[in-house]
Amino acid sequence: MAVASPGPDFVIVLRQSLRLGKKASVYTSLGIGTGILIHIFYCVIGVGLLIKQHETLFLVFKIIASAYFLYLGLTSLISKSREMVIESAKNGNRDISFWKNYNLGLITNGINPKATIFFLSLYTVVISQNTPISHQIFYGVYMSIATAIWFSFLSLAFGSEKLRKRLVHWSKIIDKITAIVFVFLAIMIFL
Repeated sequence: MAVASPGPDFVIVLRQSLRLGKKASVYTSLGIGTGILIHIFYCVIGVGLLIKQHETLFLVFKIIASAYFLYLGLTSLISKSREMVIESAKNGNRDISFWKNYNLGLITNGINPKATIFFLSLYTVVISQNTPISHQIFYGVYMSIATAIWFSFLSLAFGSEKLRKRLVHWSKIIDKITAIVFVFLAIMIFL
């Protein structure tokens, strides 16, 4: 349920699917799935507890996340997505960079406060201190794979050429809505 609930990861996958197509969005989804491992890592080694107990450290994290989502919102606001969709349809998405799209997903999830709060809660409340590390790591890897699969499925659904061609005329409005969502998320995280 946590993976399927709308948030920054969903918005970025939707944006990538509609702007660049399935391939770029799947790469972004793989980055999001890998981003889950960042949260698992710091929870397993105890940094999650440190962040939870030190409000200043968590505040710094929130400011960084806010700034990043504000950046994503502003870039969506000034983007030329209609031209990008038309151009990517023409060239068949040949120049889609794996690392650029993967890193976008990785960073988006890695600093996603929703994911941070979810994993802090899960690893400090639900999973006991007696839970073996191997089980904790298994849970994390499972959640990482499930996340990558879910967002890859969304990528395939939203990135179909047929849907993208239908939505090309709405791309400016979609980008504005995306921008508003990211700016709203940035403000909510900061506050």
